[in-house]
Amino acid sequence: MTSTEQLQEQINREDVIPYLNKVYDGFVPDSLIEQFRIAMMHLPLTAHKYSMEDVETLSIRRPNEVTNRELGMILNCVFAVPFVSMYESLEEAIEKTKVFEKIKEAYNKSTAAFQRKCDAKMNRLLQLGGVGNSAPMNNGMKIIPK
Repeated sequence: MTSTEQLQEQINREDVIPYLNKVYDGFVPDSLIEQFRIAMMHLPLTAHKYSMEDVETLSIRRPNEVTNRELGMILNCVFAVPFVSMYESLEEAIEKTKVFEKIKEAYNKSTAAFQRKCDAKMNRLLQLGGVGNSAPMNNGMKIIPK
């Protein structure tokens, strides 16, 4: 019998890590990378806790090379900084933020769809592995055998 932890490790290895390291297939403008660079100048290290190697990599990354993991990091930083620290005017802030919000929404939809795929795989593996209703799933629900 396979434990829930072993199944989660399998999903991480087979699905999650490759997904995170895959180049994001949506649109990433140059301006998002530039705003990330500005945001990093205003965020305290304790606010993001990214290694300086990650920050350096992200600050020089070409938009068409940004991975799913990196895009999440970039968006988190850009949205964590007040407008006054990043933009010359409210109009500029609104214009750029509208674009970034669309990217964030697309990214969140993509990530949610991927999470549903992983949850479905976990359910199938739990059922096939005979774990049954003895092990809680990621969302706290239990599988009830038919």
